[in-house]
Amino acid sequence: MMMTIRRSLVCLTTVLALAAGGFLGVMAIPAAFAAGEPDAATAEFCQARVDAEKAFGHEDQEAAQDALQRLQDNAPDEIATEVATLANLLAEKGPDAFEDPAGAAAAGTADTWALDHCGFERVDVTGVDYEFKGIPKELPSGVVAFNFTNQAKDEDHEMVIFRVNDGVHASAKKLLSTPEKKVQKKVTFVGAAQAPPGESQVTLPELESGRYVVACFVNTGGKKHGEPHWMRGMYDTFTVS
Repeated sequence: MMMTIRRSLVCLTTVLALAAGGFLGVMAIPAAFAAGEPDAATAEFCQARVDAEKAFGHEDQEAAQDALQRLQDNAPDEIATEVATLANLLAEKGPDAFEDPAGAAAAGTADTWALDHCGFERVDVTGVDYEFKGIPKELPSGVVAFNFTNQAKDEDHEMVIFRVNDGVHASAKKLLSTPEKKVQKKVTFVGAAQAPPGESQVTLPELESGRYVVACFVNTGGKKHGEPHWMRGMYDTFTVS
C-alpha cells in the first residue's frame, strides 16, 4: 500500500507547486457562496482550488493545467502575486517549485486565503509522535478543508486520507497491512498533506458518504527501511454521512 500512497503524494506535491496549493476536478461552488450573490471570480478560484485536488489525485495532468490557468485568471488581488510567483517557479523548476522557499511561502499564503474565504467545512488536524489529534468521528459529505499541522519536535508527518470502498469491512489496521496490489481494490485515495515539524499544509478533498482511514506512512527517523508511523499507532478513522 505504501508505494501507491507515495506515488500519490509525489503527484500531490506537484499539484501544490502547480496551483498555489491547489488541486482540480468538477465540483460544486462552495456552500458559503450559495446563500447570496457570489463573486464569480472568487467562486471560480475556490472551485479551481478544489478541482485541482481531484484531478491530481487521478493523475490527470491536462485537468491540472486547466486548474492552474483558472487559478491564475481568477486569483484575488490579495494573492495574485503569490499565484504568479508559483506559476513562474513552475515554469523554471517544474515540480521543484514547491521546494523553493518562495514557492512554499506563496502556496502557504494562497492556502490561508482559501481557508478564510472559500467557506469550506474546516477541520484542523495536529500530528504528533505518533498520533493524529482533531479528526472528528463524523463529517458531512462535500468539500472539507483539512488543515494539517505537524507539532512533532523532529519527525516529519503526513496525513493520507483514503475512502474504504463499499462492501469492504476490513479494519483500518488490516487494510494498512494489506499488500499494495490487493488493497488497491479495497480503498480509494482522496487526499494528503505533508509537513515538517512546525509547519502546516492543506488538503481539500470532496468526501462522499462512507468509511475513511487516515494514516501516516513516513518512516520513523526518516530512515529508508524504518518502521512507518502508522505501525506505531499513527492512524485514525472517520465516517461521512
